[in-house]
Amino acid sequence: MAYVAKRPMKAAGAVVEHFRRNTRTENMLEQLATVCGEDAASVKFETVCVEHHLAHIASAYYLSPFESLTAGFSYDASGDFVSAMAARCEGPHIQVLDRVHLPHSLGFSIRHSASTLVLTNSAKNIR
Repeated sequence: MAYVAKRPMKAAGAVVEHFRRNTRTENMLEQLATVCGEDAASVKFETVCVEHHLAHIASAYYLSPFESLTAGFSYDASGDFVSAMAARCEGPHIQVLDRVHLPHSLGFSIRHSASTLVLTNSAKNIR
């Protein structure tokens, strides 16, 4: 949330997207009840919010064969205003060690570099 507070104009689009996704999640829960043959109004679902990168690390770690001390790392362009996360995973526990907050993003850099390479190579091929 610090990113949003410091850059309200830049973050406005991301905030709108966040609320749009929350609405979509509520609709998805109603659809889940319908698929299960239950009345959506009578079913009580519990939604547990998990940070974007923590979800990536947890899904990789908990499905892995590792139980002893393991490093967890996730990076991409962004997720919950964070572009990377490092974690200590051991047994059933995941401890977040560090986060890289926007606007610092290795994912944005890689995406920009890749698109620049594609455009540069495409321009050379057109000649």
